[in-house]
Amino acid sequence: MLSSNLPHNVNLSSSDWSTYTGTELTPEGVYTVRGGVDNALPGEIIVDNEDSRLFSLSRPLRTGYLSKWIDKSRENRNEFIYEGFSDWRTYSQWTLVTDQNLYGDYIRSAYIISSGDGGQYACWSVPLSVAGVYDVYYYASPDLYNSDNRNRRWNNNNNNNGRRVTNDYNFEIEQFNMQDRVSLNMWRAEEGWNLLGSFRFEADTVRVRLNNKSGVRVIVADAVKLIKR
Repeated sequence: MLSSNLPHNVNLSSSDWSTYTGTELTPEGVYTVRGGVDNALPGEIIVDNEDSRLFSLSRPLRTGYLSKWIDKSRENRNEFIYEGFSDWRTYSQWTLVTDQNLYGDYIRSAYIISSGDGGQYACWSVPLSVAGVYDVYYYASPDLYNSDNRNRRWNNNNNNNGRRVTNDYNFEIEQFNMQDRVSLNMWRAEEGWNLLGSFRFEADTVRVRLNNKSGVRVIVADAVKLIKR
């Protein structure tokens, strides 16, 4: 499973192989790595889409017979649960994909869905043991989209019924009855962790929701991170 996080290509210079002497190779086999893999640094709390205890998705809206038949046929087949990412396909429901640009401890994956009216959402539930002010981050992967021009990639200049559409991801950060709405402009987002804002939380669960209302064609739900100040 660790090989899921290795780069696709590894290049070594062959100019002087003598410099690689003296290395003891581990015999081929299956080994248990003590403690597993943890990408979080001290003071960080990360919840990934692979954490079924702390990550959840809204139920898909299945209104047509065709979509119901397709979903049922997928359930009946014992097929590989991960798909490849494509920014031109239509995803009527949350679909699990893998890509080297995504975040993951063992498997670099995320759930994706086509943009819509905001009725579909992904939710990360982050447990906090200490109250305080926390920075909230979201892991973005703008390089997933195959285009050399970000204006074209994110449909930055398109209009929707005469109204200018935005390239924002729309989040709701909630604890108890308090809720903050935050947006992340994906046209300007950096590859990796992006700061959504700083918030004061109590020692309880914080919920970060991402809905599918956006001018971006495909919404990617990957991972969130909280860091106590």
